Amino acid sequence: MWGIEAELSYHRSLKSGGSALLNLAYSRQLGDVDKLSDNVAEALRRRALGADLIYMRPHQVKSQIVYKQPVLRLASLPGFSGARIVASASYVYEKGGYWGLGDVVETPVDETNPAERVKRLNARLALKTDHWSVSLNGTNITDEAYHIWNDDPEPATEWRSVTPEYWFFEFNYRLR
Repeated sequence: MWGIEAELSYHRSLKSGGSALLNLAYSRQLGDVDKLSDNVAEALRRRALGADLIYMRPHQVKSQIVYKQPVLRLASLPGFSGARIVASASYVYEKGGYWGLGDVVETPVDETNPAERVKRLNARLALKTDHWSVSLNGTNITDEAYHIWNDDPEPATEWRSVTPEYWFFEFNYRLR
C-alpha cells in the first residue's frame, strides 16, 4: 500500500475580533494484496492475490471551516469571561474502492462490489467561556447512507455502514 496526502490550512483574523480557519486535505492511496498466510483456502488465494485492498478509498477529500467570534456583551457578565461563539463544519468525500476481493475463479461468484461514494457533513455551534461551554452538534447531518450489499438473492442482505444523522447537546465544565 502506498499513498500521498496534501494539506492546505488558511487562518484569517477578522476586523470584528473573530477569526476564520479553513483546512483542506486530499489524499490518494493505492495498494493490492501481494502476500497471504499459508492457511488461506485455495479459492480465496486465487481471487485475493493481486486484488485491490478492500475498504481502502483511493481518493479522499477532507475539509473543515471554523469561525470564532467573541461575544463582548456576555463577557462582562459573571461566569461568562472570554465568551465566544464558535461555529464549525467538516466535510468528507471518499471515492472508489471495493467491499470484496474479486471474482472467485471458475465459479459464478462475483465479490467485486464497488464501494459507494461517501459524503458526510458534520456541524457544531458552541458558546464557549474560559470555564465552560455548551454546544449543539450534528453528525452526518445530510443523513447520507452507504451500504454493503450481499449479492446472494436469498436472502438479499443490506448493512448500513455509517451512523445515521443525529444531533446532540454537549456541556463541558473545566474545574481549573
